[in-house]
Amino acid sequence: MNLHAPDPMPEPTPPEPTRHSEAQALAKLRTIHHSILALDALEAGARRAEAGGETFEDADEILERLHEIPLSAEYRTDWYALDEEPDELYERLVEPTEARLLLCAGGPAVQLHCRLHDDGSREPTLQHRDWFEAWEDLTAAAIVAASLDPVACQRSLIRFTQLISVFAND
Repeated sequence: MNLHAPDPMPEPTPPEPTRHSEAQALAKLRTIHHSILALDALEAGARRAEAGGETFEDADEILERLHEIPLSAEYRTDWYALDEEPDELYERLVEPTEARLLLCAGGPAVQLHCRLHDDGSREPTLQHRDWFEAWEDLTAAAIVAASLDPVACQRSLIRFTQLISVFAND
């Protein structure tokens, strides 16, 4: 006679928490990247290009679509000392060194944070967050897992910031 109780059923493993903000950031990245690829194709002489399930025959249509993506733009200037000369201080205050475009609000939220350099170069970083969480950079691993090329996507983000006039500091 077996007097000990049968082994209890193992606890089911809970599924990985859904990263809604990461999924939203990848969706925004895919939209921007495919739009930039289509724009490049049209500018190189293609008669038609596809992006986001739409066919475009005119680069202006894609530019209009790209300009509709950001919900808002904000800027931040560089650090400065209180005893700086007024002329130097004025120049530094009118030239932003950081900018961000809010691409999706709420939970999830997505923003494009961008460092703006004096030489006109930019360092865009796509960030995401869910309610009550800190902003996180979208990782290269997440981009690869979404079957996208991180280097090509970074080029598209740089081009996107160059096309959006709110980033004009050149």
